[in-house]
Amino acid sequence: MSSLRIGPLAYIGNQNLPGKLAKAVAVVTTIHDEYAIQPWIAHPNKSKESCVLCALTVRDFLQRVGFKDARVRSVTVIIKARKGGEDIHSLGVGTPHDREVAPGKWAGHLVTTVGGFLIDTTLAPWKRPAWPDLPEMIVMQMFEEMNHRPALPPGQLWPIAAVRADEDDGTEIEFVYLDRPENQSWKDKTQGGDSDKQRRRAVVDALVKRFGPWRG
Repeated sequence: MSSLRIGPLAYIGNQNLPGKLAKAVAVVTTIHDEYAIQPWIAHPNKSKESCVLCALTVRDFLQRVGFKDARVRSVTVIIKARKGGEDIHSLGVGTPHDREVAPGKWAGHLVTTVGGFLIDTTLAPWKRPAWPDLPEMIVMQMFEEMNHRPALPPGQLWPIAAVRADEDDGTEIEFVYLDRPENQSWKDKTQGGDSDKQRRRAVVDALVKRFGPWRG
């Protein structure tokens, strides 16, 4: 499995990113800088905790520069740390049992997918002492999709991307994205308004301008 680091973003996959997508991903690393200067933003780091806003921005940007298969996808994320055979910390985001969230928040997580890759630009709030090397953004190669998935037991979700890392101190980190297509309430504009296209228009335009022409 190969890995690549572009500023705050890490790529993990079994193959190199295609050239045009690699350029687009490099542009995506500036998304939070662009949001930090928007006049309406609540504070400079607000976009780092706004998965709906950022996933839709990345999708719109990718579609504008020619990736017509770019989509957003509702997921659950599980991160676990084990050491000496014992769990030392875990985190679940967008899990089915999530019920109560802060006002203006959504009980889920949204990412962007394109050409068999998953892009998530909002990992910053998940930093923990148990996994200090977690990047702020990630691109992961997804598992090959099945035309017909076998039925899972109730309460289980289908994994679509995952990575395992062994730290120098013996800690094992598991990081898994699970498909949760039924969780579409992010479209409700009363939940913070991050799905409002007007909020992301200026940043999408800025990313497209930075990408420029493609001469691959």
